[in-house]
Amino acid sequence: MRNIYLELLEMQDAGSSIVLATVTGTIGSTPQKPGSSAIFKNGRLISGTVGGGVVEGKVQDAAKQCSVSHKSTLLHLLLNNDISQKEASICVGEIEILIDANPGTNFPVFKEIIRSFEKREPGISFLS
Repeated sequence: MRNIYLELLEMQDAGSSIVLATVTGTIGSTPQKPGSSAIFKNGRLISGTVGGGVVEGKVQDAAKQCSVSHKSTLLHLLLNNDISQKEASICVGEIEILIDANPGTNFPVFKEIIRSFEKREPGISFLS
């Protein structure tokens, strides 16, 4: 699996339609854990995952809105629905996902993360 930040850097010419969704917190059973990320372009999943199924569908809808409004949002989803609800998640947990409508502002940090990976150095050193 390719590094999500490297993929973002390769898409930097795609303009403002790129949105980065990242799981920032979870409670209980969830389809993904903090740090899991996905890239959306014009509201369509391009790479990665934040949960699949109903979770990813809700994130995709929010990502589409964010790509139009250029405003980021924090999405909080309860996944404790009954199995009879076909359009709901039943993981019995909670998941919080940051949807960054302007990931391009972080490209210098992403470049430093890639450099750190390539040199096998833990963490990054970044001063603006």
